[in-house]
Amino acid sequence: MASNQLAAIIGLIHRDQAHTVEALTGAFAEDFGHFARSNNRQPLETAVTMLKKGGNDAHIASAITAGYKGANLATGYVGAQSGKYKAQPESVTAVFEAAIVQACDAFKASLVESKAFEPAAKKTDAEKLTAKTEKADKAEKVLNDLITAKIQAGELVRASDVVTGAELGQSAIVDMLVTMVRDNTLSPENMQALRDELSNADKRIKAASKAAAKAAA
Repeated sequence: MASNQLAAIIGLIHRDQAHTVEALTGAFAEDFGHFARSNNRQPLETAVTMLKKGGNDAHIASAITAGYKGANLATGYVGAQSGKYKAQPESVTAVFEAAIVQACDAFKASLVESKAFEPAAKKTDAEKLTAKTEKADKAEKVLNDLITAKIQAGELVRASDVVTGAELGQSAIVDMLVTMVRDNTLSPENMQALRDELSNADKRIKAASKAAAKAAA
């Protein structure tokens, strides 16, 4: 067994990019070597079926394709007439061994160029705070929507779940009203009351503006 096996496994556990790429390249070498020396693609095909469409799996799939192209080997060794691969002279095996090396080089190069398994960039304190705030706001909105739906359905709501208007703040209250108007969940009576109040508020604002302009003249 090769040395540093434990270090390699620890590197994989720690999601180290270099160790992961080396481990994948070594595994690809074994499976592609199986194809090249016995014309059996099953190990590689099994691996491909386990890959998903996005993320690092997509990079691995691309690397496998690059490996095949780099090897330029349409068919592996077939020993039906000539005998076992290990019994063949170097003049026969050389082309297959070279193909394995070329395939592995192309596979590894593809993974490295794709920047697969790179560690995620560390977020700044400001970014962490923003993400935390957005998560809390989203959770609060979901809870408020649920409470609103329960109230409209005539269901009981726990007092501890109810937040007063002062606690919500003007922006949250406006957001709730806009959502209810957009979703047409306000009753006709409440909708009319809201229209009347907004109209009256608009009149008060215009009157105050005229008074201020007159006083300043």
